[in-house]
Amino acid sequence: MNKVLIFTLFFILNFTSCKTQIKTPITNGTVSENVIVYWRKDNVKNQSINMYLISLAKRNYKLLKGRLYNIESKEVVSNVKLVFITGDSKGEDVKISKGLPIGGYCDFTNGDTCKKNIHYDDNGNVDGYYSVSDYNTNFIEGNGFWKDYYSIYGKYVLKEEGEVKNNFKIGEWKYYDKNGKFTKTKIYSLKDSVDVRFPHCIFNKNEPCY
Repeated sequence: MNKVLIFTLFFILNFTSCKTQIKTPITNGTVSENVIVYWRKDNVKNQSINMYLISLAKRNYKLLKGRLYNIESKEVVSNVKLVFITGDSKGEDVKISKGLPIGGYCDFTNGDTCKKNIHYDDNGNVDGYYSVSDYNTNFIEGNGFWKDYYSIYGKYVLKEEGEVKNNFKIGEWKYYDKNGKFTKTKIYSLKDSVDVRFPHCIFNKNEPCY
């Protein structure tokens, strides 16, 4: 009898946990209060039952006319702070309004320190790029020159650089390994749809940013 009871409780607890894990996490907040939502890479240990696997997020969310859209609730995501966990004390976060990133974005690869801050204007365009590697530049309506860096034990090594047009990679881009050695060049057109914005870059078909 006791064995049957223990097995029943074990099944109920695990079934409830699984249901909680796959539940769509984004519920839109109010104008005055953002809902905080956590996504995580599939290979990152689950630190909270409320963290949502990125593989599931990509099934339940999509970009619709350039805005983050919840397929299940059939609405554009708004008044949400999205935190994407990519490793132990590593990740990225941004606020989303009407399906677009707004204000400031932070890549907190070093824990509390932002590896880079990206500012978005009211229309969700990249407005400014500010990096701890001392690369700071302004963008105009999503147009500018982009540099990204590896973060290796507190040191920053150039990872990629190239032009951005309307928030997408365009023209010749150069890529480097973690030793700073040049590795390859790629040529982009707007048809390649490689968006540099977060979280839009998660949904890039050929170059998702995770």
